[in-house]
Amino acid sequence: MAERHTQRAVNRLWQVACCLAALGATVTLTACSPKKSGPGPTEPTPTATGTTPAPTATTPPDPPPTELEKVQQQLVEFCGCDASAGPPRPELSPQAPPRDVSLQDVGTCSTRQTPCHSCFSCFGWQLFLTLNWPADGGSKFGAPGATAPVIWEAYKGASEVFSKSVPTAWGSAAPKRIVATSAVIHLTEALQADNNWLTDRSGNVVYYESRVNEDEFEYIVANKLYSQQGLYQAFTTGTGLSLPDGSAAPYEEGAIEVKAAWRIVPEAERAAMESRYKLSTALIGDAPNPVTVALIGLHIAKKTPSSPQWVWATFEHEDNAPDAGAADPSKSYNLYDPALAATYRPNQSDPPSKFDSPATPRTKPVQVSRLTPISAVSQQLNALMSRLIKLRFADSVFQHYQLIDVQWAKEPQATQAKPTAPLPTGSPMPATLANVAMESYMQEKNSGGGALYLDESSPDYGKSSCIGCHATAAITPTFAGVTIAPGAPRRWFTDYSALFFRAQKHPN
Repeated sequence: MAERHTQRAVNRLWQVACCLAALGATVTLTACSPKKSGPGPTEPTPTATGTTPAPTATTPPDPPPTELEKVQQQLVEFCGCDASAGPPRPELSPQAPPRDVSLQDVGTCSTRQTPCHSCFSCFGWQLFLTLNWPADGGSKFGAPGATAPVIWEAYKGASEVFSKSVPTAWGSAAPKRIVATSAVIHLTEALQADNNWLTDRSGNVVYYESRVNEDEFEYIVANKLYSQQGLYQAFTTGTGLSLPDGSAAPYEEGAIEVKAAWRIVPEAERAAMESRYKLSTALIGDAPNPVTVALIGLHIAKKTPSSPQWVWATFEHEDNAPDAGAADPSKSYNLYDPALAATYRPNQSDPPSKFDSPATPRTKPVQVSRLTPISAVSQQLNALMSRLIKLRFADSVFQHYQLIDVQWAKEPQATQAKPTAPLPTGSPMPATLANVAMESYMQEKNSGGGALYLDESSPDYGKSSCIGCHATAAITPTFAGVTIAPGAPRRWFTDYSALFFRAQKHPN
């Protein structure tokens, strides 16, 4: 019995010594297993210095990846971008807009369209994340109910740039007025690109605004392109018009244009919409009192060093409209009412018109369906991005927005500053693209959508195309005193920007 107690005591001493050794303590014992009866442990071989070598440490296994890390890695694999050319995936953090897509040679994309398109799609999402970060530098991305401006809302409004006077300096409040902590935007545009209006299911007209970033604004001001006189001089005796692509100082970001579609928030739906929509406060037309509006569509166009035909990304709220014939009767859409009969008009194929007899009232809702489903590529990326946003900001309203697609030129072509013919389209990918909140009636063939690069026999001819339409964007100065010589160009093409037609004659 005494021997057994003595052995247990020895064993406990060895166990204590083992724990001390694991914690880095110096001990004189030479093993970490219980001492057993019988022959003693074999002594380790002394080193040349006469010291005993330390036990070999075991490297702990790497912890399993978190859900966020899994999504980030999936995005890297999906995007297929060149990490050496830029970010390999969209990053959800405050940062400057990416200057260009993360591809080494866009010129070779005509032979590898699928991987290039994935990377361009990720570039479009990166623009969306960056431009929708709070303009005040806050860290809350898409806070529910917030009406404070995001980055793109602090850009210069086109109505201010192209007015009857020289635009005020960058950073001034007009036409955006700050009231308490909310931004009040003055929405006056109620027509789409084809001059039709859109009325939501609540009977309110959808309103639009266009804005330009600082690089584009400063280029316009420096070259006096905000007036008809300035444009006339630029195209006749000046250097023409070539908006910055970000490849040279002082315009190292490149030109960015944004167009937004806003829906007036019905008071009965305010609580539900606060948790799902990016909101702002706006003055509508000449109305004296501001109202809350919800973002339902967003175009982002950026000129880059590798894409002189620009990159065109378009986003919508996920509740805008169903695919044709696939409406969910339990869902509340912005631009579609499942309770209406199949014969209801106006719809995306039969636009409302003031020339109807009787004229269509602007309070009559338009029934809109998506005629071209969102591509599988965009759907897969949207699912990953929604998951990324939710993991970082669980209640962010931006998890409810979706990329419809990104259009880019498979065969990018350099342009001239004084073109006398429509600009090259560079073989757009995809061929057509429409946002149901902004090109509602341009989804169909022969709708005048601007896919001018296609043969008239093509099934896509006439459908909405960002590049196809903007390649024809031009101005013709009309102010008194302008004399265009016989045979001289009467239209000057404005580097894929449709904003310059707004230029007005300035007082002498």
